Amino acid sequence: MKKPHQIVGAACLAAVAVAALAWYFLKTEKTQDASAFSGRPGDKSAVRRADSVPAIPAERDDVRRIVNPGTASTAERLRQVHALPDDLSAADREAVARYLKYGENSDIELVIKNDLMNKLRNQKTLSPELTGVLLDLYSDRKQNITVRIYALQHLRPQYELTRDAAIRQAFYDALNETDNEIAGGALLALRYLCAEYPKEFDTAVISRRAAEIAQDGNVNNLTRLSAVQVAAMLDNAEIEPAIRSLAENASTPLTLRLSAIAGLGQLKRPESRPTLEQLARNKGPEGKAARMALIKFQAY
Repeated sequence: MKKPHQIVGAACLAAVAVAALAWYFLKTEKTQDASAFSGRPGDKSAVRRADSVPAIPAERDDVRRIVNPGTASTAERLRQVHALPDDLSAADREAVARYLKYGENSDIELVIKNDLMNKLRNQKTLSPELTGVLLDLYSDRKQNITVRIYALQHLRPQYELTRDAAIRQAFYDALNETDNEIAGGALLALRYLCAEYPKEFDTAVISRRAAEIAQDGNVNNLTRLSAVQVAAMLDNAEIEPAIRSLAENASTPLTLRLSAIAGLGQLKRPESRPTLEQLARNKGPEGKAARMALIKFQAY
């Protein structure tokens, strides 16, 4: 399996940078569920449990502490997550899965959950239940949105290991969930997968759906941003008028506007050039993005 830094080619760096900025905003947004425990990482006040929260059983002491917040400091739990071995027993993997599904979702617990998904995915022997665990987390609409997005992101490398048709279908199904960030995350994964596995993923379908979402003003902004980038990277010129309008409109949210400008540079259509030249005169981030987009015209 390719390393993460090999996923995107050099030609896509500008697009990925914009998408990464948007995902940063996503990660810093307030989580949906109130924490049952208080305290910052390393704060002794975090070492307590709410009596109403049932303990999750585990074989290893470190796993037991990790999946039961309040039994150790947050800093200690994070250290133990990173030190977990790559041969966890089925019982300990089940304990982790229960914590991923039912554990609290404060900011620090979300960090721990993402790290644990990495640990499960990097076991020495592929865990037979992992695909089901990730699919269950992603597909549960009542689950915390950040947990769902993490699970969706981990399903991409999981597909490369398993080539499971259920994962492929889950990504296609996710394209219909445009009221939040799920469809955007699915598009970014599908863009990579259709390039790596063209016989298993329909590039035309992905491009068409990306264009539809990119032109829909009623979808979630982060999903629309990703759709603009994916449609442009797949050279779908259908979106050019819509994203040119986004680029020209000063009231467009900044990240979406930057995505539209980058998309115009990716498409390199002659009708886009006057807009980019006008924007390139600006001193702000829009001007810088437009100048970068025009470089692609010169290299064309």
